[in-house]
Amino acid sequence: MNASQESIFEFTAKPIIEDIFIGYNGTIFSYGQTGSGKTYTMMGENINDIELMGIIPRSVFEIFSKILESPTDNQFYIRVGMMQIYNEKICDLIDIKKENLEVRESTKLGIFVEGLTLK
Repeated sequence: MNASQESIFEFTAKPIIEDIFIGYNGTIFSYGQTGSGKTYTMMGENINDIELMGIIPRSVFEIFSKILESPTDNQFYIRVGMMQIYNEKICDLIDIKKENLEVRESTKLGIFVEGLTLK
């Protein structure tokens, strides 16, 4: 409860981002009761304040910082999807008109959410 946004990011999300840069897919999953602080932890109190920004803005900053530090001949392809699972219903948080999406599995894609917007 007394942890800073930075310490939460360093402990949880930063290792995932480091793994992304060696070829793994990454997922940051926030789970808990209504009112338990998921939105605060993920977005933060103020995304423009380095002390108060949450995991998502810190992750974006970290990813693009690593890209800028990489050799210029490296190429990157970045996609992001955001969803909410509430009362066993999956909603797309990028295209909020997409509701009640379904989890699927394929030999080509693995496990995925059908219809989830990836930007």
